[in-house]
Amino acid sequence: MNDVDNELRRILHDDRLALTPSAGAVETIVRGARRRRTSRAAATAVGSAGLAAVVTVGAFAVTGQFGGDTDGLQPAAPAPDAEPVVVYPNEGIDGFTVGTKLTELEGIEGVEITAFTAADGYGPLCYGEYRSENAHGFISTRGTFGEVPADLTPHYEVATMHFDVPVATPEGITAGSSDADVLAAYTAAFAVEDGIRAELDDGGRIIVRAWEFPLDKDEVSEVVLDGAANCEQVPILDRP
Repeated sequence: MNDVDNELRRILHDDRLALTPSAGAVETIVRGARRRRTSRAAATAVGSAGLAAVVTVGAFAVTGQFGGDTDGLQPAAPAPDAEPVVVYPNEGIDGFTVGTKLTELEGIEGVEITAFTAADGYGPLCYGEYRSENAHGFISTRGTFGEVPADLTPHYEVATMHFDVPVATPEGITAGSSDADVLAAYTAAFAVEDGIRAELDDGGRIIVRAWEFPLDKDEVSEVVLDGAANCEQVPILDRP
């Protein structure tokens, strides 16, 4: 029993109304009021649930419009190509260059060195190959010997440097430059098989380095720092 029930009973027994309710009438009226309140509460609950359903369906409709169907959206603009790294011959890349001694290269973090075996088909003047984060190439003696020393280890050096990232020479030559660009930047350059070679002046020191520019349809396809490697493969007549 609550305050509303009590108030109904009070009103129905009020003498000022000049009403004399029959036996059981008060309880019948109170029960009827209770039923009406229950019906209104149920209707309110159903209406709230319906409104929630409409809101939920609307949310899914909006989500489907903007999240599920992306055909009408424009793709993000692609990132511009990375600028070439300028490589200076006396510095190279990744902490070493053509002419770096094998013994020094072994101490540089991130450099993987693979020694050749007789089965690889290279003579003793070619030690093996290296790979770093941004370059790879041969390790060998460089140039020529009057007499080949018994111990070649002190003479093994980085002999070639191929780059695994876009690079440019200090003079601005990069992959895509024309052969005319190369000849304008290096007036003493000369033609070699498949490209152009530009010898570098190391200030009178005996450090052989050169830029080599393989060509593809009169355009530079690769920039290579070369150091006269002794890594020509020779036929193996008696394989182990």
